[in-house]
Amino acid sequence: MKHSLYHRILIFYIVLILSVIILNMLAYWLFVSYEPAALKLDAKDFTSGQNNLAYYVLDHNDETRMTFSAAVTKQDLDIAGDGEYAVLFYQLNGQAFRVSFNGEFIGSVGDIETGNSNIWNSAHYFFLDSNKVKDENILSIDLLSLYDRGLTAMPIYILKTSELNSLIGYAKYSTEGFNQIAFGISIFACVVVFILYLISSPRNSAFLFFSLALLFLGLFTFNYATIYNMPFSCLIFKKLVYCALYLSVSMASLGIYKLFHRKADLIFSAVTLLGYFVVFIFFVRDIITMKSIYSYFNILVTLNIINWIITSQKNFKKRGEAKLFLIGNLLLFLCTLSDIIMGICGLSFSLSTPFTYSIVLSTVSIILFFREFAIKNQQLELVNDAHKKSYLASITDGLTGLYNHRYLSDVLKKITHPYSVAMLDIDDFKDINDSFGHRFGDAVICDFAHKLTNHVRSTDIVFRYGGDEFFIIFPRCSAENAKEVIQKIQVALNENTFHHDGQVIPITFSGGIYYVSCFEDADSIFEKVDKPLYHSKKEGKNKIALYNIQKEL
Repeated sequence: MKHSLYHRILIFYIVLILSVIILNMLAYWLFVSYEPAALKLDAKDFTSGQNNLAYYVLDHNDETRMTFSAAVTKQDLDIAGDGEYAVLFYQLNGQAFRVSFNGEFIGSVGDIETGNSNIWNSAHYFFLDSNKVKDENILSIDLLSLYDRGLTAMPIYILKTSELNSLIGYAKYSTEGFNQIAFGISIFACVVVFILYLISSPRNSAFLFFSLALLFLGLFTFNYATIYNMPFSCLIFKKLVYCALYLSVSMASLGIYKLFHRKADLIFSAVTLLGYFVVFIFFVRDIITMKSIYSYFNILVTLNIINWIITSQKNFKKRGEAKLFLIGNLLLFLCTLSDIIMGICGLSFSLSTPFTYSIVLSTVSIILFFREFAIKNQQLELVNDAHKKSYLASITDGLTGLYNHRYLSDVLKKITHPYSVAMLDIDDFKDINDSFGHRFGDAVICDFAHKLTNHVRSTDIVFRYGGDEFFIIFPRCSAENAKEVIQKIQVALNENTFHHDGQVIPITFSGGIYYVSCFEDADSIFEKVDKPLYHSKKEGKNKIALYNIQKEL
């Protein structure tokens, strides 16, 4: 791949990744900064008698099912005129919840009995009849939480339905929207890179591992999907999606190992995968323990990213792929670092989401895909050029650059008649070689070849038949016209005298011409055109004879 093109690809890659991250942040901040005409109920507005609705990670002594209530007055709602109202929930952590207003059920999300649901990364709303609003009201949430509970990012809104569409649009885009895009990008890139693995020759196993990494990353996005009822427990679901995450990281490390052959990548791949299976599969028996270990176990993901950065840096000057990986991994590390800082500052926004990881890994893999094709195409062009040069060398004369006797025979088999042919022979060339040396003889040969190519028509083909003999094919040309062309060459050659050690060396040639009116094999043509050439030599040289004249003698 050309140097300038590769730098343009790197710039495009950096701009793309940064644009996606900025888009992610912008969409979130637009959502957060949007102020609908609504009543906002924060976590502290709800109480269970002992706790509020602030985000909280459960321990084994906590109750899994609690009811949180908030007092709402008619004045708070500021109801004016007719119209329906809605209660909007955004990322309420828990496995299921039921909502009541003044003791009357208005909606539920998830499986409230078993908790076999995944609803935390979602936005839900329920309609509220304004006619049933009293001066003093109670909004209640019966929340089933198996490992964490509470609000993280946004308050609970009670708002007019006319305000609902804009807010729910932002909310859906920031939750299911980004997640669906991440899933689609991961699976698309997985297919593309797997195709590259299949068509690469020899097959590059790095692309197979990157394809698997993208597949498992796509499966991990189900952790962010809204699933109201699952056929198995939440514990099994979490084990599966976390397994997909660590398989993705492990496969990515294996892919990088196959590209750069640094053993640390292989070690991190094995540690990540074995660590998950040993800890999560054999030792984790409840979801609270899993959630606690998962928070610490994610350090392995960060360590893998740091190791990828080190590998990319070590190969930065050696391999073009290293530049792509270094940029992508630095961005992933910065996203992880920003999440740590945001967590310290009490902010819930995260850049280390499947969306960010899928964009980085997918774009790196697809760029590698096209880079591989560019390299293969470049190699194919080099091979084709080599074949062309090899073929050209096999059909041309090394001294003069004219076509050789071998190619002449091929042309005579394919050329369409009628046409004329001429055989030319430099007079007394053996004496010239013996008297003045082979270097002088070669100079005469080259000059003669040059004059032939300069004076024939563009459609005529000149060959070096061998030694001091030359052959010309004149397509769609009579013998008489061919003779006129050759006579012009005789005049040009006579005007250009050769000198050697102050001595003038005259150079002349004799020729024979034969008109081919129907198909004849090459041997027959050579035999017939040689007869007028022999006649020219016999008649005193520096002459051109036609085959018809030879037949009349």
